[in-house]
Amino acid sequence: MKALKVWACVAVLAAGGMLAWQAVAQETPAKAVAKKETRGPLPAQYGKLGLSDEAKDELYLIDDEYDAKIEVLAAEIKELQIERDTKMQEKLTEAQRTQLKTLRGEAAAKRAAQKAKTVKEPVAESEKTPEVEAQPAAKKP
Repeated sequence: MKALKVWACVAVLAAGGMLAWQAVAQETPAKAVAKKETRGPLPAQYGKLGLSDEAKDELYLIDDEYDAKIEVLAAEIKELQIERDTKMQEKLTEAQRTQLKTLRGEAAAKRAAQKAKTVKEPVAESEKTPEVEAQPAAKKP
């Protein structure tokens, strides 16, 4: 009988918790939830201006609007560059196209070698210079 009362209390508490959770979820506007998922950093120095949350939200909306426009334009630029390169290569002879391909391959290999050169490799223990221990300064009489 005591166990039954305990289980009944647990069931009532669980049901109450679920109802409370649903009420909170209904009160939270969908815009606020979506806003937090898409937030990135503000442009440089904007974070130091002491903007209100409302002002930040407006800035994020403007940023989102222009990001979409910029993505469309970037895709258009990419297409135009491909079209330009195709037309330019059509003016070359087969030998010139082959030579261009070779030159581009060599340039890519050179860039890759330069990139690999700038990446710091770990120094082996035998190549490290020994550290000199600091000597205490001599006291003057």
